[in-house]
Amino acid sequence: MRLKSIKISNYKNIKNTTINFDGPIIAIVAPNNYGKSNLLHAMIFFSNLLSSTSSYRFYLMSNKNNIPLFKSNYCKPFDAELSFETDKYEAVYNCSFKWIINKDKPSIVEELKLRGHKSKKYTLVLSRKDNTGKYASTKLGRCNNIIKLNDSELLISKLNISNSVYYSDVLKDLLNFKVSIDNGVVNDSQITFISPKNTIDVMPLEEAIYKLKRNNQNDFELFKFVLCKLFPEIENIATQKVIINEDDKLEISDEECDNGTIISRVQLKYSKHPFKLSQLSEGFKRIFSFLLHLIQANTYKYNIFAIEEIENTIHPSLLKEFIDVIKSLNTSVQMIITSYSPNIISYINSKNVYIGSIMEDGLATFSNLSKKEITKLDNKAYDNKHLFVEVISKLLANLKKEVSKNE
Repeated sequence: MRLKSIKISNYKNIKNTTINFDGPIIAIVAPNNYGKSNLLHAMIFFSNLLSSTSSYRFYLMSNKNNIPLFKSNYCKPFDAELSFETDKYEAVYNCSFKWIINKDKPSIVEELKLRGHKSKKYTLVLSRKDNTGKYASTKLGRCNNIIKLNDSELLISKLNISNSVYYSDVLKDLLNFKVSIDNGVVNDSQITFISPKNTIDVMPLEEAIYKLKRNNQNDFELFKFVLCKLFPEIENIATQKVIINEDDKLEISDEECDNGTIISRVQLKYSKHPFKLSQLSEGFKRIFSFLLHLIQANTYKYNIFAIEEIENTIHPSLLKEFIDVIKSLNTSVQMIITSYSPNIISYINSKNVYIGSIMEDGLATFSNLSKKEITKLDNKAYDNKHLFVEVISKLLANLKKEVSKNE
């Protein structure tokens, strides 16, 4: 499954935003409190909506923390559209529902269209409105098979269980759509870690590195390779579990043994002794967290992996190198980086940069920059190397008007 685009409307303060995945890394740039996190959380919400049971889906659709509360979008239906490719098809799936307030029905609407890679026209293969679904079961059949659904049940889920349609692989990809966000090191050097069962746990950094090695040696070697490329002063990273035997001596424990103490160390070229991870800077540890999370997200086939406000950790002088290294990994996971700093615009293709704007009604939208807008932006920024993203956001609204007048 290769993502082409995602569209989100009416989630918290998000009005209507489409992100096109035209490169390995997408940048979302806006000042604080513009809705960058809300946009990412909307993607996770959509992922959970697809993969949940009917009962938990009902909870998601009635959760007051997600419902739009601005005057202009208060209780407007949530709407999401995912465009993607599989080995056989290009697909567009749309899902919308009414937020459940005062015991209202969600009135779910679904639509899935497919076309072959050489075809120009999409074919409707399933649709659902309220509690009635229609679907095509064969390539030559029409979308007229009728099926009844409960209020919070998805048609794609029900058809996937029956496995009675020719596009069952597409349905499986949809239901396995997964998004993960890395917020960095949390207190006491703990990080988020994806387990082999695809659950997301929080654990100490030392334990996470050890489990990475135990679960997948190739991933661990890749982790070391990338870190050493980013930081040439690193010679090696070692991790193992030790126990105290009956003679009160340390020995390496069995890999499957649950007892023991995990020891992870980093050897620097100019240090006499290896460092404990707790001795490293917070920035160092957060980069460890980024890379661990990204490698795992790729291994466990997550579709989107996002890093929030990367400039809080990585110095501008290292940011370009970090992005270049990430690109060179050639992972299948789509990366999104959010930032309030305009520096990132210099390191990512302009068509993959989305700038946040707050509309007059208080809602947020995100749009990418055209080549003409980038040129005008460069000209305006020529005399100000420290242009703040707040200025960029204000300029963008005027630039769009100027460009449209000249076209």
